[in-house]
Amino acid sequence: MSELQAIASTLSQDIIAVNETWLNSQWKTSPSHKWIRSYRQDRRPPDFTLEVQDPNSRTQHKQVLDHKRVNFELMKEELGSNNYEVLMSNKNAEECYMILKEKIATATEHHIPRKQIRPTNNPPWFSQEIKRLINVRRQSYRRL
Repeated sequence: MSELQAIASTLSQDIIAVNETWLNSQWKTSPSHKWIRSYRQDRRPPDFTLEVQDPNSRTQHKQVLDHKRVNFELMKEELGSNNYEVLMSNKNAEECYMILKEKIATATEHHIPRKQIRPTNNPPWFSQEIKRLINVRRQSYRRL
């Protein structure tokens, strides 16, 4: 123990790691080092990162497809202009599916506009009907 105390007192370390439990217990009870805090380090803590979003911060608007303003005629024309027999000849079913999926995705991007929606702080069960009833209740309290 005196060798460890000599190292600790001559050098100016901020942290001293002790692997042996018997040495750790002696070090912890040493009268000359009452300021030392001992932490159990025989098990490695898990490594993880925690990302917390500030609830008061405004999140960005999410972009979704606006299905009310689809130009179906142009989309139908674009999908119909492809010669699928030539595109899918000598291909297996999975490759044919990927070609068709790509063509539909391209037509969707070209002919269905996007709109931005605001994030809401309401839970999913909080419907328009519940909002209306809350407003009716507020109005009735104001009349009193």
